[in-house]
Amino acid sequence: MEPKHRLTQFDLTNIIVGAIVGADIYIASALTAGPVGPFSIVVWVVAGVFAGTIAMVFAYCSFYVPHVGGPFAYVSAALDQFHGFLTGWSLWIAELMALPVFAIFNIAFAYLLTCIALIVLVRHQQQHLVGQRILPLIGIAICTFLLYSTTLSDKIAGTLVILAGIPLYIYFSPKEDIHHLKRLFLTEEAVLLRQVEIRNRYLGNIIRLLHLAYQRILVRMRSL
Repeated sequence: MEPKHRLTQFDLTNIIVGAIVGADIYIASALTAGPVGPFSIVVWVVAGVFAGTIAMVFAYCSFYVPHVGGPFAYVSAALDQFHGFLTGWSLWIAELMALPVFAIFNIAFAYLLTCIALIVLVRHQQQHLVGQRILPLIGIAICTFLLYSTTLSDKIAGTLVILAGIPLYIYFSPKEDIHHLKRLFLTEEAVLLRQVEIRNRYLGNIIRLLHLAYQRILVRMRSL
């Protein structure tokens, strides 16, 4: 009897649950139980609502963009490759650092772009799914709250990580992805326009200086 080379919905669900529920759940529960005590149960319920909302956003995005890539594919399809790269870059760094320091900031930033991507996808394709318009708005509010609730050091470190991805994208991305930048700075028309602007600015400065000198000469002549 040959084994079946396929995964059922039950198998995929358990794989995702196993990837999410790791050893950190035991550490996180102890951290919340210390400051808030029994109220930590309510905190966990609220966190579950937050996580469920983001999960539904991801589910709707996967419906509109049935491709491999996760948030990178969703944001790239809705916005562009640059924002998709920043989303994937932020998530990759956050997972690489295993949730210390600035990881929450970068995860919230990536999820925020994913929620925005769902709004764009819904607007362009106009499918009738329950809650597809209100869920991304709630997700944006949740991600904004997470971004705001991090410490100042987390905000600074997370922002620096995001900014560090910009030169990496420019360097490694295909040249056609930044062709508009090349046209802006390297074409003959752009060079000619910059030369004309520089010449006009130079002539304008000379005329301004001559006018100022003429006014000072008139003032001195009147004072004599």
